[in-house]
Amino acid sequence: MKNIYSILSLLLIAFTAGIYGQEFKAVMRLEGLWKFSLGDNMKYATQSYNDKNWDQIKVPSAWEDQGYNGYDGYAWYRKHFKYYGDSKGRSLYLLYTLYAVW
Repeated sequence: MKNIYSILSLLLIAFTAGIYGQEFKAVMRLEGLWKFSLGDNMKYATQSYNDKNWDQIKVPSAWEDQGYNGYDGYAWYRKHFKYYGDSKGRSLYLLYTLYAVW
């Protein structure tokens, strides 16, 4: 099942980049510890949501490898960061790259 998601994610990234003809330049790397919570609640999307009691897991890595083995459902990831670059007149993208083990 992981391989199917890996392939679909990689195809989606390639397709998206192909449509827009964009060249993505990494300006900030976001790997490391992220906040993590099982389930799905739209309140999690609000900037002011208090996530202090959420677990932390390493990204990029599968949650199954970090204590959530056997869970098959929704989960939320959150990462707080500040961007100090010049974004005036530019579009910023969060590009997800999946590291798959084949």
